[in-house]
Amino acid sequence: MNNKISSTHLSRYAYVYLRQSTSYQVEYNRESTQRQYAER
Repeated sequence: MNNKISSTHLSRYAYVYLRQSTSYQVEYNRESTQRQYAER
């Protein structure tokens, strides 16, 4: 196993995954927050 290649690929995939999940969570949390305030 080549540590140099695997670590580079893992960090790149982790970065892309974190960016995508973060943007999704921000959008989802914004909608759920508005829904919670609207119900009160």
